[in-house]
Amino acid sequence: MTTRILGAPATIGATREDVLREVADAVIALSTLTRIDSFVISGGASTPAVLRLVAQRWRANHTPSIIVSDERHCDDPAEHNAEQLHAALAGTSLAPARIIAPRTGGDLISDAREWSRKLEIVTPPSLAIVSMADDGHIASLFPDVDATPVSASVVVCHASPKPPPQRVSLSSAYLQAVQHRFAIVIGAEKSAVLSSVTRGADLPIAQFAPTRWFVESSANLG
Repeated sequence: MTTRILGAPATIGATREDVLREVADAVIALSTLTRIDSFVISGGASTPAVLRLVAQRWRANHTPSIIVSDERHCDDPAEHNAEQLHAALAGTSLAPARIIAPRTGGDLISDAREWSRKLEIVTPPSLAIVSMADDGHIASLFPDVDATPVSASVVVCHASPKPPPQRVSLSSAYLQAVQHRFAIVIGAEKSAVLSSVTRGADLPIAQFAPTRWFVESSANLG
C-alpha cells in the first residue's frame, strides 16, 4: 500500500521483512536508473539488513562507496556501525566496497575532522538510507541535544542520550543535500512520534525531509 507522509510517497509494509524488501527493491530500481557512486546508510538493526539484501542483488558494473551516517566513538568494535556494515557485505559482490567511517581511537574532534577531510574527496552521495528511532532521531542527530559542528558535513555529539555518549555524525545539512533520502520506520513504538512529525514536530527525521518513506503497518498513522 502507498500513501503520503509530509508530501512524500510512503510504502506501507505488513511486516518488518516486507518493509526491508521494499527498501531493497527501491534501491535496486534506482541503481538501474542512475549511477550510484556512493550512498549513506545508518547502523542499527534494519539498515544493515537492507544493505545485505541490496548487496546480494547488486548488478551494476561498479562498486559504490558506502558512507556511514554516524559512528559511536568508543573502543568496542562490536558497537561500531562500520563493523555492522562490513558484516552485512560479507560474501556478496559488494564485499570489496569502501566503507567511509570516522576513526574512533583518538581524540573525538580530531577523528571527526579527519573524517570530514575524507568526505571531501568522495563523490557526493546520491542516496541516503536511515532508520528513524522512537524519539525521532536519525544518525546521531538527537532531539534537544546540541551537536557541535566541525565542518559543514560533520558534527560531534558529546552527550548522547544513548550510550556511548560520544558520537560522530553527518550533519543535517549534509544529509539534506542528498537527492534521494529514504526513511525506514519499523515498530509500533514509533507510531506516536511519526504522528507528531506529521503534525509539524521539528524532529531530526523531519529535518531530513525524506523523499520516500518505508513504514511497517504497526507504525503507520492508520
